[in-house]
Amino acid sequence: MAWLERELEQPFDGPKVVISHHAPLHDCIPGQYLGDVLSPAFASNLPHLMGKMDIWVHGHVHEPVDILRNGTRVVANPGGYPNEFTPARFKPDWVIEL
Repeated sequence: MAWLERELEQPFDGPKVVISHHAPLHDCIPGQYLGDVLSPAFASNLPHLMGKMDIWVHGHVHEPVDILRNGTRVVANPGGYPNEFTPARFKPDWVIEL
């Protein structure tokens, strides 16, 4: 965390993007898992970092995420398990412009 916080404080000429496996916010946990004892395995609790990057792309959850927190767009476009959702929720043509 210390490394990431230091890096985010560095000046950068362009959009700042963070990519991680785990989600950075509790808000990224799918509704059916809210309050579950395993919920912390899906997401960290990093609201204090929001606004220090333009976009945070994450995985681990199996449902799409597209939220804005303090100027940071947080997104996930997961494939999930085979046949987990019908129709599939993965958006193969989803493009995010920075």
